[in-house]
Amino acid sequence: MSCTTDRNNSRNHIRRVKVSIINPEEIYNGKTYSLDIDIYINYYKEYVVYELPYHTLNWFSDGSHTDSLGYEFFICEESTRKGYLLKNIGDSLLKKIPGDSIIYSRAYDGGKGDKDMLAGFKINSLIKIADTPFVTYRYVFDHHFYDSAYFQYDISLKDVTFSFSRKLDSVQDSKLSKIMLFIKHDKELVPPGIKEDFFIARFEMKDATRADESALRNLFERFIKKENENNR
Repeated sequence: MSCTTDRNNSRNHIRRVKVSIINPEEIYNGKTYSLDIDIYINYYKEYVVYELPYHTLNWFSDGSHTDSLGYEFFICEESTRKGYLLKNIGDSLLKKIPGDSIIYSRAYDGGKGDKDMLAGFKINSLIKIADTPFVTYRYVFDHHFYDSAYFQYDISLKDVTFSFSRKLDSVQDSKLSKIMLFIKHDKELVPPGIKEDFFIARFEMKDATRADESALRNLFERFIKKENENNR
């Protein structure tokens, strides 16, 4: 059975993946901080829903603030990227808009994976975790700023469209699912209390579930119904 057929069959059910980006820590007043970003991508037939995070800051008179996390929803046909941006999953589908800029800036361009992520790398070792779908490669850099990287592959994600690197997916006949970049500290800027030698940037993709999948399925069905009506 071809990969295309397998993907079409799997698309009869909602496939949901979580893509996480954990940016290198910043040092402020002797403490380290990192910025974690999670997006969710839901595939169904030839359609996709991107759940896009946004933050709402509320400042108080004493200078303190709260930071609340919310998600918007962009639903579209995957091939055209034209669809609807919703504040809430149950909102009406009112005005159809091009989604290229939204997907590019807020969903990592939908995971086109067209960049050469091995530029400047050389392979160092291969680690196979027994009895799991994971294969991990360690790469080292010839660079003053970076030290090394770990690339993990998960064959169970092979039929997911999102990709960190289609070239690497193809070479390994699998799916690059996790990247860990070890970035050297600038010793002159690191305060004495920081003992780690590196910042670590992480990029990760994995399967996910949604507690209220019925709301997501309803959104897909409303979109498909509206598309059929518009095409009559």
